Amino acid sequence: MDNHFLIALDGTGFFSSDKVHCANCCIKETKTGAPQYYHQMMCGALVHPSKKIVLPLAPEPIMQQDGTDKNDCERNASKRFLEDLRR
Repeated sequence: MDNHFLIALDGTGFFSSDKVHCANCCIKETKTGAPQYYHQMMCGALVHPSKKIVLPLAPEPIMQQDGTDKNDCERNASKRFLEDLRR
């Protein structure tokens, strides 16, 4: 029996609003030029092709970083996720 597990990663959104927002919200501009505030996270899980059980791991937030005007991205969040996983 193969005991090699995989780590599956995917980004997902869990909040979006054109009015409600916080200091950590990512911001994108809609077609009309209005701001759209949103939160996303990078989620990971241990999976195995022959097992029905999936073990979720701690999510990594994708958000505005301190002192930056740019939104965070899935690539940077996945790097942080994998660094935390290695520890």
